Amino acid sequence: MKDVKKTLNRIKVSATCAAITVGCMAFNVLADGEDKTGTVKKVTGQIETVKTIIYGIVGAVGGIVFAINLLKALKGYKNGDDRAVDQGISGAVIGIIMAGFGTFMGVMGF
Repeated sequence: MKDVKKTLNRIKVSATCAAITVGCMAFNVLADGEDKTGTVKKVTGQIETVKTIIYGIVGAVGGIVFAINLLKALKGYKNGDDRAVDQGISGAVIGIIMAGFGTFMGVMGF
């Protein structure tokens, strides 16, 4: 039962991160255009700053998730618990994906 709750919690966190990312992409599309007064550039500049902050936070959380789950996997390996090793490795992979998220989005042009 605890594993189901942990899995649901991880899904909630992943869905929240995905929603924030989609929201940032939508801001970039809605604020696109030219204006003689330069207000659009001011708005898009601030949105870019928010996107950079969010990508940085997701990357930092991903690094923390990676480290914690790697330690869980090593502890499970030490104790001979295969289930803990599997959970730790899968969590570490999720952490790597989160840590590389900002770089991936930058390469994709967002």
